[in-house]
Amino acid sequence: MDPVGYPSINEQAQQNGIPPENVGLIVLNGGINDIDIRFILNPFTSAFSLTDQITLYCRKAMTELLKYLAGRYPSATVVLTGYYPILSRQSGRPWIPKFLDMHGVGMPSVVSRDVVLRNVIDNCLRFWIESRQAFSDSIEEALETYPVSKLFYADAGYGEDNAVFAPQARLFGLTDNLDPEDPLAAQRHIVCDRFIDGSNLLDREEWYRASAGHPNEEVQMMYADAIDVVLKQNGI
Repeated sequence: MDPVGYPSINEQAQQNGIPPENVGLIVLNGGINDIDIRFILNPFTSAFSLTDQITLYCRKAMTELLKYLAGRYPSATVVLTGYYPILSRQSGRPWIPKFLDMHGVGMPSVVSRDVVLRNVIDNCLRFWIESRQAFSDSIEEALETYPVSKLFYADAGYGEDNAVFAPQARLFGLTDNLDPEDPLAAQRHIVCDRFIDGSNLLDREEWYRASAGHPNEEVQMMYADAIDVVLKQNGI
């Protein structure tokens, strides 16, 4: 769980070295890194700007990637998975400023706290809802070019109560001491210290907590179940 853009999903699709005829299943997820989670969490990000980014990366760019996969791997089943509400109206508000700090997004002092938190939560919900529709649209558009391809969308069944700091959170958050909650935190800490020198403290602190906002083990099983359902429903 490192906030690194290489290799992108496009590069993984094009440079994996696997003969196309040997590929039977492709599980695909992407878009949020292109938009940047800090853009979503920024209280000054407008609804219009966020929608434009979702359209660009979760629909248009994803459509092109799906077309590429359908053309290069004609025998493969491609399952595109969706995202989740990073923060929601059920997230504990006292914790959100710490979560924003961890991602390098501060609480602006010129705007009331309630307005900031509302805007951040609205952005998270907008990304969650609109990205799901964008992914569904991207599959439909790709199938117009490759109508016999096996392209499917799998939704893990997230709700607002599963967001970070929500009552039934299904994402890794932060402890009272702002330590990461995931079981690989200690190992990641060692790797971060090895590859990031002391002059880049902000990146190092972000990498320490890179799991925050990502699915925990329970959600990983939810995704696996959702993919399994899609495959069985389509006789695969």
